[in-house]
Amino acid sequence: MLKYKSHIRLFDGIPQLLGNLKMNGYKLGIVTSKTRNEYTTDFAAPFALSDYFSTVICMEDTPRPKPAHEPLLAYLNVSNINADDAIYIGDTIYDSRCAQNAGIDFGLAAWGNAGPQKISANYIFKSPMDILFFAVGK
Repeated sequence: MLKYKSHIRLFDGIPQLLGNLKMNGYKLGIVTSKTRNEYTTDFAAPFALSDYFSTVICMEDTPRPKPAHEPLLAYLNVSNINADDAIYIGDTIYDSRCAQNAGIDFGLAAWGNAGPQKISANYIFKSPMDILFFAVGK
């Protein structure tokens, strides 16, 4: 990450998506296989998006990382959210398996993903704005 740090950018529409979701009362969180230090240096500090997320579960917060179900269940527990009311959005097969193992719907963030057709998902989002259209339609 450090080697390419100056080249890494957010996908278009991400800040607007997060702002709209938060403004509409959605609880947003992050479940990552990064350590807390990696999360801070690779994501939180450079992109200044931390204010959108009420809960962040990192690798060291549970006994087993993704694709095990523990990180997502920890998020639900800390956030006081029922699994039936949640959707986990990610871009890897490990995210898909984690959601499946936790009994949570999975939304595939297919933008920028070279092989999304091989990842099992309840929903496929082709752009960040697709997530907003999904949320508003619920």
